[in-house]
Amino acid sequence: MNDSQKMEKLEEIKYYLFNDQQYSIGRHNLHGIEWLRNFLLDTNFNRNFVKPDTLLIYVEIINNLKNVTLKYYEIRDDMYMKVDTELLFNPENFFNEIVFNRYKEDYWFGKYKEGTELLDAFEYMLYVIINYIDQLEFDINSSEAYQEPLDKNNYVELAEDNENPILGSEEIV
Repeated sequence: MNDSQKMEKLEEIKYYLFNDQQYSIGRHNLHGIEWLRNFLLDTNFNRNFVKPDTLLIYVEIINNLKNVTLKYYEIRDDMYMKVDTELLFNPENFFNEIVFNRYKEDYWFGKYKEGTELLDAFEYMLYVIINYIDQLEFDINSSEAYQEPLDKNNYVELAEDNENPILGSEEIV
């Protein structure tokens, strides 16, 4: 893959559009996964309905997770974890139940383990994408650094200076 192909692939994997805005995939997306993890824990203790601003955050994170899945399957075509692939492409099918059914008794206990396993899968996919992006960026930056051939006319060789030896290297008489 040459540099222009690497640049195109980097743009294709790193960025996505949502509501006519461009978003990127990176380490900052780990905060969304952690937010959902905390939301799962909070569900057991807080039976109140979800506030509108929390719903906006939730919708953005779910969209991010969908794009992580799409980008992951552009890079790889297998998942070592035993997770329902449909939930990876449509995480809202699982998380909507938790968001909108918080008030049901003992609902959380049945869903918490499945939710954390799903979030672990998203975290794994995100790290695979981050490593892939880092590798592409490194390849692009390292090839740009060495594109100019070295011109020996621009360098001056230093002559050996025997009159002023390095301190500590002189012979003791």
